[in-house]
This record gives sequence, C-alpha cells and structure tokens, in this order.
Amino acid sequence: MPKLYWISNLRVFATVMVILIHTSGGGLFHFKDVPHSWWWASNIVNGFGRFTVPVFVMISGALLLGRDIELFSFLQKRFLRVWIPFTFWAVVYVLYHNYFEHGTISFSKAFTDYLSGGGGLYGHLWFIYMILGLYLLTPFVNHWLSNANDSEINFFLILCFVGCCIFPLVKKTLGIEIKLDLQNFGGYIGYFVAGYVLRNRNFSINKWWYLFAFLLGYFITISGNYYLTKSLGKYDNLFYDYLSPNSILMTLSIFMFFKEALNKEFLPALMNPLDACSFGIYLCHLQIINILSRKFGINWIWHPPFIGMFVQAGITFVIGFGLIWIISKLPKSQWITG
Repeated sequence: MPKLYWISNLRVFATVMVILIHTSGGGLFHFKDVPHSWWWASNIVNGFGRFTVPVFVMISGALLLGRDIELFSFLQKRFLRVWIPFTFWAVVYVLYHNYFEHGTISFSKAFTDYLSGGGGLYGHLWFIYMILGLYLLTPFVNHWLSNANDSEINFFLILCFVGCCIFPLVKKTLGIEIKLDLQNFGGYIGYFVAGYVLRNRNFSINKWWYLFAFLLGYFITISGNYYLTKSLGKYDNLFYDYLSPNSILMTLSIFMFFKEALNKEFLPALMNPLDACSFGIYLCHLQIINILSRKFGINWIWHPPFIGMFVQAGITFVIGFGLIWIISKLPKSQWITG
C-alpha cells in the first residue's frame, strides 16, 4: 500500500495548530478587559484551529477502520500504546504541579482527577479519554462496517450529526429539549466513522471547493463567536464547540483538501520524525506552555499579542519535538511517547 502522505501532513499540521489553540485561548475570556484588537487576535488564531481535535479522530478512523482486527491483539497494540503514555504524562503533570508550583494535590485527589478527566490540571488530555473509548469500540464498529452498505453507513452518519450536533444546538439556542433519544449516536464516533468513509470514497468535487468550505466555516466560527461574545458580554463556546456545524464543516473540508491536494511528500527528513513524534508532542505540550507563560512570561499578553502567541507556540513545538525525539531513542520509549 502506498504511503498516505496526506495523512502525515495533516497530522503534523493539526499538531502545530493544537499548540496554537492553547497559546491563543487565554484572550477569549477577557473580552471586556483587553483591547478589542487583542481579543480578535485570539479569536482569529484560535478559531482557525477548531478542526484539530476532530481531525485527529478522523485520522484514527481512516487508519483503523476497514481492516481485519483481532480483538485482544488490537487492544494490546492500540489501547495500551495510548493508555500507558497518557498515564505517564498525567503523573508528570501532577508531580510538576506539586514540586515546582507549590501545589498540594494528594494521591487520592490525583487519582480521582485521573479517573474523571484531570480536574483541569491536564485538561487537554480529555482527548485521550475520548479516543480510548473509541478504541474499545473499534473492533465492533469495524465488524459492522464490513457488513454494512453505503446507505446504512450514510444513515448512521446522519443520526450522529442529528444526535450530537442538531439536538444540542436546538436545546442551547431555543431551550427546547427534543426527547427523541439519540445519545448512542452522540460524541465523536461520527467523526471516527467519517474518517473511514471519506478516505475510501471518491467525490467529483474540485479540491478548491474544499478549501472554500473550510474558509466559510472559519468565517462563521470567528464572526459568530464575536457577535455571541459581544451580546453576552463573555465568552460562550457555541461556535467553538468541536461538534458545532461550523466546526464539522471545517473538519470535513480540511480532511478532504489534504486528501485531494496535499498527498505529496514534503521534506521527509523533517516531516517523518515530526509525524512520528506528534502524539508525544500532544501529550507534553501543555506543560511546556505553562512553564513558558508562568516562569518566563512568554504568552499572548505580549504586544502585539500575535507575536506572543506564535513565539510561545514555536518554542513549545521545538522543545516538545526535541524532548520526544530524544526520549524516542531510549529502549521501550514507546511507553512514554506513544
């Protein structure tokens, strides 16, 4: 099978953008406290990256679904290769907090937070809880996909869209809770299956329409977030939610744009190691961001804020890549880097 260069390119790009999300997000909560140009800087950068987490899920679906999978072999190779590094870095976050930030997190509190999502200390790792849940379902979803026709798969995706996007949107905007129970089609499983579907189906659509759709979703995201924040006087995640219609549009279109336009090898000596280290970079990057901000004052508060965001993100990416690359040279390093 030829290498899917577009998958590697998209994964590296999404890794860079998820770092920028976390270096730019702070300004969104200070609409009334900072100049509007500062707030817009955060909105422009952060809004551009609303595809990142969903596209990671789609990449997993594209690579894992549609294959012959033996249950316990799959769980050992995939589940443990994510869960053990995740646990290692969760411990690192707690230890750093306790010993270098004068924290007082007890073992029992740390363990409770570990089971319930990090308690804010390593909140970005919520993604790992979600993807591990999808991994547990993968053998069963894969078995269904091998026997389902296109109409059944399309109907499943429609139910996912309605259950995880439309119903919550109606409740949040109109206050109407639709009692038709589609909770089993909620969450990120729609992205997971969509990654498989879009990888394996061909569409007679010009690749530039995908870019146009992405930019349309991006415009809706940042403009909608501005008007909603302005009307409420504070940040609300309606347009930033990863399951919002605009985020779905951005995610599906950027996925297809990379597939159709960027299935090319770029600087393999650099991109291959970056791709291999991307998961490890994701695991450790928030700790680096926190250190740069709290210890060195490198963050979005710089003037102009664009400089602070990109400098912090750039340093974080370089340090994260260097750290994971060095660790990857050690024996059994996959249990740390993923």
